[in-house]
Amino acid sequence: LYQIAIKRSAQQSKDFVLAKERFMSNFSHELRTPMHAIQGFAELLSKESLEGSQKTYVEMIQKSTQHMGYLLNDVLDLAKLRNHKLRIIKSPLNVHELISEVWQYAKQLNQRPQVEMNLRLSIKEDLVISMDTYRLRQILLNLLSNAIKFTEQGNVTLLVEQVNQGGVDSIRISVQDSGIGMTQKETLEIFEEYVQARAEISHQYGGTGV
Repeated sequence: LYQIAIKRSAQQSKDFVLAKERFMSNFSHELRTPMHAIQGFAELLSKESLEGSQKTYVEMIQKSTQHMGYLLNDVLDLAKLRNHKLRIIKSPLNVHELISEVWQYAKQLNQRPQVEMNLRLSIKEDLVISMDTYRLRQILLNLLSNAIKFTEQGNVTLLVEQVNQGGVDSIRISVQDSGIGMTQKETLEIFEEYVQARAEISHQYGGTGV
């Protein structure tokens, strides 16, 4: 009976994972229809005679929908991710251009006038590295959006600098904020699914801790 129960539990877990992957696949497929509509209208708007800020907003909509497309592709690659087969795709990346793009988006997320946004770039404008552009953009957007979300007053700073460690040139990117912070104990759970540092966080700030 014990062995039968174990086999049944293992099969149920397997069925649950497959059902979850099918749901996420269908979910991502359904999201593509409205996303493509937004992309289409943004493309039409971009061809109009737009003024400075209007042009910037349309460009941000286009870049955001493009980023969403990458996220939806990730959902479809869920099985690969679980099997550790998700590939990193490297391509030439102008660091200055990507940072500027991400920073423009982050500034639009900040709706608190008491929060100061600071960008500190200590790299050459023509610096190009080989990098998975989408992954880096995704990480930076997540870090910055969280920094803004959990900072009610003070500042959010994105620091990008070129450093030499052991004779090897590298790029160091830091996101700093004066928000609620985390204790050393809370950092141990930072990569756990659906876990937030404190229960009251979801009530005050929203989110699921994914």
